[in-house]
Amino acid sequence: MTMSPREGNDIEITAQEAKQIKKALEDDSFRKLMTEYVNEISDPKFREEQEAYIRQLEANEEVPDGKSVIRPCKGFVIKCGHIKKRDGENPTTKLFINIVYSEKVSEPESVPETTGIREIRQWSVPFFLGPLRMEHDKAQSLVPTFDCCFNPKSLQYAHKMKGFCDLIVDIAKDAVIEVFRNTGDEIRIDKKYKILKGVQYKSGMPKAMLIKSGIQKSEVPKSHVTP
Repeated sequence: MTMSPREGNDIEITAQEAKQIKKALEDDSFRKLMTEYVNEISDPKFREEQEAYIRQLEANEEVPDGKSVIRPCKGFVIKCGHIKKRDGENPTTKLFINIVYSEKVSEPESVPETTGIREIRQWSVPFFLGPLRMEHDKAQSLVPTFDCCFNPKSLQYAHKMKGFCDLIVDIAKDAVIEVFRNTGDEIRIDKKYKILKGVQYKSGMPKAMLIKSGIQKSEVPKSHVTP
């Protein structure tokens, strides 16, 4: 499987910074502070303040240069297991990824390629990934959660073709893995995933995303077998 295309994820750190973050995460007091911080940013009050701040930027036409605001629509939610590699063989824990959509994300593109008797379509599927936050599950436990935003056509294809649905889920998983890697924390995500029945978003209304504007990047496309 080749690399997923991406756009709008502008967090870049050096190898030295990643090493320092990894070392800090091994410290109990630092992990406690991080837990407190994550709980704080997961508080609905904090999110309301963030949303109000973004609305104010838009109203006053003060969105930073090179940035634009996306207000995604609900799509569907996947649940999968993940584990930090430093935790060894411990049981996996839950991870939620909201698959959302917006017209501001470029449409997926493909080119046909024949292999033997099957036609393979090489897909380039742009997306934006939101920041990590925590959401509650049914047991009121906090679960790491991300929003991954695609063009509406990508979700239309995902509803029609199981293979394409697997494709965009893989893209979202790869992006999440990269976010953790950039903070010096390697994780593994289970191949299996479950789409939550009757749940379009975790939780409430989709959060506004402040992303890079301008030309959208597209890297090496993934493959999808046309049924």
